Amino acid sequence: MSRTQQQRREETIGKLLDATIASLCESGYAATTVNEITSRAGVSSGALFRHFPTRLDVVVAAADEVRRRQFDEFRAGLSAFGNASIEHCLTLLRAACRAPVNGAWYELLIAARSDEQLRERLIPFTVRYHAQIAELARTLPIAGMVEP
Repeated sequence: MSRTQQQRREETIGKLLDATIASLCESGYAATTVNEITSRAGVSSGALFRHFPTRLDVVVAAADEVRRRQFDEFRAGLSAFGNASIEHCLTLLRAACRAPVNGAWYELLIAARSDEQLRERLIPFTVRYHAQIAELARTLPIAGMVEP
């Protein structure tokens, strides 16, 4: 069965985001070039620019993908235990912080110290990320056990 255009589009974007995350983790921000991303993804630079106007756009989208994966993993871990204890929540949090995919986020935070454009693009993302963490924390079964 042939894939739809939407499926091909989503697959290409997924490859580009995976390649960007891997490059950020393994090679760092400066070495995560358009050529590096497209080589890892097995697509042309035209494919990258069809979906992302600039290198910075794909990098920021990769940061958002890291965020999405972290929250998906955390929620999956919580649902596996139903009524989670403080210890279980801390174990999941530790695992999220140590996850290899999180290396991309750390790399971007470090690079943003000296790259003004990256810093400016990450500010709204970081605000949303922290708000999402606080929102999730309020829904945890242990939230009522911890004093503010």
